[in-house]
Amino acid sequence: MVSDHDDEPFYNWRRAGWKSTSLLKVPWLRAKGAPKGLEQVFRLPRKKQDLNPRELRSQLLELLRLVSVAKGKVEREEWRLRSLARGREEVLGQLLLQLYAIERLLEMISLRLNTLIVAGYVDWRSIALTMDLVRQALARYRGLPPELTSQLATMQTYLTSMWAGIEGSLGDEVSPTALSEVRGEASKVIEEAEEEARRRSGSTSSGTPIPLG
Repeated sequence: MVSDHDDEPFYNWRRAGWKSTSLLKVPWLRAKGAPKGLEQVFRLPRKKQDLNPRELRSQLLELLRLVSVAKGKVEREEWRLRSLARGREEVLGQLLLQLYAIERLLEMISLRLNTLIVAGYVDWRSIALTMDLVRQALARYRGLPPELTSQLATMQTYLTSMWAGIEGSLGDEVSPTALSEVRGEASKVIEEAEEEARRRSGSTSSGTPIPLG
């Protein structure tokens, strides 16, 4: 446990004013005894600007709420389409596949956000990956219900604003190459979500793109 007089380079949620029974810490510089390479993932150097931990946690919680709302919209639309599918299986089946994939993506995003909130770490890669997953989903899937498209667009706007708030505190590890790697990872996550959607629907077209509306 870190005392108020500890000289190790940690920024503590509680010292920042967040009242909790747990001591969640954000490592700003390399921590003594930390595993090699850890600082390359979580390091946020003290330069340009400092983050407000309470504000960032509040943003993560709000984003998690937006994800939850989107999941609810997806589930309701799935139920509605299944009730209408008789005689229209081909057309509605394509949309259901897209909804299944989006639902899986939202579950993955929710898990990552919960991990960030509980662990108390600012992991720029997770935030960048989440932002690119939402961006790619909006660009990839067509014919979605307007309210779901609107919810995803709201998430995208929120993530863009959130990224702008932390970008000034990030170190040199956030390079064009690193961001390109994140985009590649996002594409793989989407492929996995689509494969899961096919298994869920019983589709035999494994390995082929999900038809777009």
